[in-house]
Amino acid sequence: MSSADGLFASRKEWDSQISFIPPEIDRAHLHANGKLLTQQEIEAAGKIFIHDPQVQYQEITSASQQHYLVLRLVHPQTGCPHDYAVYLAQSLGRGSFAEVRLMQALDTGDWYAVKIFEKPQAIQVDFMPFSSGIPPVSMPVFSNLSVSQASSTRENPFSSISVDDVHGSGAVNERPSADESVAEDTDYYDTEAKRLFKINQEIAMLRQANQMIGAVDIHGTHYVGLKLARGKPLSKLSNEINDDKLLLSISTYVIREFIEIIMCKVLHCDINPDNIMYDLVNSKVTVIDFGSARALDAPPTDSPWARELLCAPDYTAPELYRTLIPNEKTEVYALGMSLAVFCKLVTEGEIFTLVDAATVNNPTRKRLLNYLAQMTDSDPVRRPSMQSALEFFSLLVEEPCLALRATPL
Repeated sequence: MSSADGLFASRKEWDSQISFIPPEIDRAHLHANGKLLTQQEIEAAGKIFIHDPQVQYQEITSASQQHYLVLRLVHPQTGCPHDYAVYLAQSLGRGSFAEVRLMQALDTGDWYAVKIFEKPQAIQVDFMPFSSGIPPVSMPVFSNLSVSQASSTRENPFSSISVDDVHGSGAVNERPSADESVAEDTDYYDTEAKRLFKINQEIAMLRQANQMIGAVDIHGTHYVGLKLARGKPLSKLSNEINDDKLLLSISTYVIREFIEIIMCKVLHCDINPDNIMYDLVNSKVTVIDFGSARALDAPPTDSPWARELLCAPDYTAPELYRTLIPNEKTEVYALGMSLAVFCKLVTEGEIFTLVDAATVNNPTRKRLLNYLAQMTDSDPVRRPSMQSALEFFSLLVEEPCLALRATPL
């Protein structure tokens, strides 16, 4: 048996037991049950969690000689606990405030993502409870979760691996020395306070938008379980799809997903083709990067951090530069421009603009272009609602598609 086959006897056995394996996973790390841990290891970990409900994580070295952090996460909607093994061999990516890794549900074998936030250590405040608004930084977060009791004596569950493997660009800066200026000290605390505010805000919005499958705090590091975004971003799919009916079908699915998010009273505030993933196999849309998300019913705030514009200029509604207050119509603008880019109905210059309608002869394509022009109208009053956009696309996709790309754009 080669190492590429892992602990399975044959590739045929792989295919019969596992429906999906993320490409980042080394198959040699999986056992005969298709999971990162053997069934015996899974049962042993489960007994520890049941014996002591205060234990929320364990460190386990599997028979494959791979080290895993096993988390017990309680689903925020169902209240049911599930155990997950965090895959440490490879990171999915790192950002300013966190990194993302894969994790596997040990009961079903399904794959999820875990976003790992490390709280700034210079600011000793707890995290705030989840709510529809954006609370002040000083309110406690994760107040309903007790700090985990480790099953080992190590304080940092990642202490057995390289620090570079864990933190990346999201690492907390070192505390300034005492002889540095007061201005530098103030800047440091302002930066860390802003970082804490952004982390709190993103976690709250992920939960409110039903993107979370659970979360746990381990010694100031916060592990947030998320749905795994499978497929490719619209920015890549745009160049790979030549089926015009499929383009319209995907656009309809995308609009429906943003309606679901808005129904949760969440505004994404960074809609663009890179943040919309689509899985062609399962016809599934996943929206990623809630780092700029706001609550739809959030009260006005004077916080400069809550009023920052973080979305890309090409997708920013004009009125946002004046009001800095997002709403459904600003989301419609960003989505309209995103779908125009996806359908190749923009001209790329210093900024994106819709193609000239006078150059479009195809009736279906002209109807689509005219509607996208309404979605991206400079006057928010003239923009349709998300629901109206869904109704339009649902009808258009049923019409005979006469090739959105019949002529070069």
